Amino acid sequence: MGQKRKYILCAFTNVVNHPRPFLFHAWFVLFLLQAPCLHAQHDAIVALQRDLDQHPEEDRARVDLLRRMAYAYILVDPRKADSLVELSIRKARELGDERAIADALQLKGIEGPWYQWEAPRVVPFLEEAERLHGKHGATADRAVDLACLAIQFISPDPERA
Repeated sequence: MGQKRKYILCAFTNVVNHPRPFLFHAWFVLFLLQAPCLHAQHDAIVALQRDLDQHPEEDRARVDLLRRMAYAYILVDPRKADSLVELSIRKARELGDERAIADALQLKGIEGPWYQWEAPRVVPFLEEAERLHGKHGATADRAVDLACLAIQFISPDPERA
């Protein structure tokens, strides 16, 4: 038993004193764990693009496809996700569909942390989404909006609270 403790202590000490090889292995393992997820995201993106190409009408279904495609792109290409969610917000506003606007604004607020946006940039999206979800009785979506708003103000920095 003493030999096992000594080995664990040596391994920990080696990681602390020489972190570079450990970090390389950690990044490699994370990459291997992420690869299947990215492949699945790619398949979802291809399927959504096919559905989008087959749905030329400018309606709620197209806005939902754009929003779902933006969600699929968040891990793969956050900039593309942002442009797609902006497009879905614009199309939903053109249609005047408040529920679609709320769903797209919610995604815009959720994707903000991927860009390390501060609360002032994210909060307006989430506040409008929460108001519209509340107006249309979407209690589950409203709860998500409120939770995301609460997270924006949890910070050890007293100036942000």
